[in-house]
Amino acid sequence: MRVPFEAIPTQEEINLFWIVIAILFGSSIFFPTQIGLLTVAKNFSSGEHKKFFAEFFDGIKQNLGKSILGTITGAIIYFLGVFAIIFYSTMFGLMSIIGLILTVITFWYLVVFTLFFVVLSLYIVFFPKDSIKTAISRSWVIMMDNVFIVFLTILTIVPIFIFAFISAVGMMLFYQGLVNSLLVGMFVVILRKYKIIDTPEDTRTIKDIFKPF
Repeated sequence: MRVPFEAIPTQEEINLFWIVIAILFGSSIFFPTQIGLLTVAKNFSSGEHKKFFAEFFDGIKQNLGKSILGTITGAIIYFLGVFAIIFYSTMFGLMSIIGLILTVITFWYLVVFTLFFVVLSLYIVFFPKDSIKTAISRSWVIMMDNVFIVFLTILTIVPIFIFAFISAVGMMLFYQGLVNSLLVGMFVVILRKYKIIDTPEDTRTIKDIFKPF
């Protein structure tokens, strides 16, 4: 019985395979380390910083379930997005209008998801006791209401994924730690905008909390 396709992968197929694997690796290592490093950055900004590794692993431990869920969800979504782009380029070709439009739409879908993912990781660190459903809904409102600020800040995140693919993990963590100080600053500004951190015991609903001035 003959195989209806070439059993030996071409060099292009091998390259595409490693691109997908690299993106899955980057998304899987990003979310847990982001939560751990943001915990350290948050403590540092509030003057409660003590020991780096203790706070780093404590942040991951406190949000372990959400970290695992975020890692799995992120890997699946990134995989589907990259697979879709590869499929469009193979099926239609990037020179065709249909292939180009579908590729651009999918690319921005991945950009929006990355923005949301970063805001979600910040929200989880600041409000670890909230359920994942509450964290997702409020993070989405924060992102959409402050999309320009979030987008400009997240532009500094791009090298993190590059480091995750082509360099040592230590270098990636170092750069990610520097960027997190900017992320925490951005999130504190947003929380002050909604007067969340000025109220010790906040009992307002989600509509009240995220209603702009």
